[in-house]
Amino acid sequence: KLLALMRHPMFRLWIGIDEVMMQRVCMRAVTFVQLRQKDDLFTAGSSAETAYTLTDGELCYTQDPDSSAVEYAESTTVFPGRWLSEAALWSEWIHVGRAEAVVPSQVLEIHAQSLLESVSRDMIISDLAAEYCKHFCRRVVSAGPPHAPWPNDLEVPFTDYCDLVVSMLKDIQVTIGMHAVGLLAKDGKRGRAIDKLIDEVRDGKSIVVVTGEGSIIRVVSLVALRVEREDGRIFAQVAKWERGRRAPKAACQMPGFKQERDELVGEAIQRLFTTKLQILAQKVEITGTVRENTEKDSKEYGVHTRYLKSVCSARLRSGEQVAAPTCLAHSDLSPAAAFDRTTTPDSPGQAAPSGPPPALDAADTEMLRSLQETPVIVTGLPKDS
Repeated sequence: KLLALMRHPMFRLWIGIDEVMMQRVCMRAVTFVQLRQKDDLFTAGSSAETAYTLTDGELCYTQDPDSSAVEYAESTTVFPGRWLSEAALWSEWIHVGRAEAVVPSQVLEIHAQSLLESVSRDMIISDLAAEYCKHFCRRVVSAGPPHAPWPNDLEVPFTDYCDLVVSMLKDIQVTIGMHAVGLLAKDGKRGRAIDKLIDEVRDGKSIVVVTGEGSIIRVVSLVALRVEREDGRIFAQVAKWERGRRAPKAACQMPGFKQERDELVGEAIQRLFTTKLQILAQKVEITGTVRENTEKDSKEYGVHTRYLKSVCSARLRSGEQVAAPTCLAHSDLSPAAAFDRTTTPDSPGQAAPSGPPPALDAADTEMLRSLQETPVIVTGLPKDS
């Protein structure tokens, strides 16, 4: 039972902290269930008090428009290692689909109430469970278009273990991270990079976790905005102003930033509109969100870093204009005059008067002067680029 539970990163963490306690959990809250072919594991509309993980065999999970937020009937094949109805452990959950055995199968069941009673006896694990539960429930309640699909028995959007950990309290992140880097030390992995990572974990600057497969990774959560105009051009950030630099640093990318603790994707996008992208506030319509995860080896820290990037798509509303300064290559315009120009959707290559220029501070003036000296500034990217 412990081996099956270790496939879930949170249970793997609990086992690493207190294996004896988790053995008691297995005795009181965990059972194996055998299913014959065509047996139902659960049906839509029934109350869920148990989470499951398939240990052997194959299941078919089906959602129907009568009981789920789907337009047509949808079926998903479930293979060993997949979790079902995890939401039952952390919230009041009603099954929205049916799970049926395709072949004779074995399932591990975890009973929510018995799990709660067992872990409440360990202060550290109880705190971890409470924090995990809080953020899981938040995502159950907030799930839905345009920032996420509707939740179902197989998946609640943005409840991947790494997603939840990056939202947790700093003290909880440090507990999780120090356990992870402690495993690196046990494996004999030390050096300047690992020592730096340990210091950053202890200070709450880096988040490190152990995955369900046992890999130790650093996690960074990012949010980006992809705004498209009627003519198919995409809003892009082409440079970044850094304090201490005499000129902007080229950075052609979608505007965005790191997600803060306890911040949902939709909340991060609103923060983007109130800080970096005030010129787009109230002028775009959010159409959807996709997740783009990447993992890279980090020589600076001695472990892999996983980037959880949520890309929010939006379109500029018809008739709206972005009243922002534009700069022409080698222009003879003064910085103040450059502000007195705006690009319209009907004439993307032309500049039109936009009224009296706003007051400029020293940083604005220096930024515009530097941009005017740049040979090429891309102000819109074609959709296919």
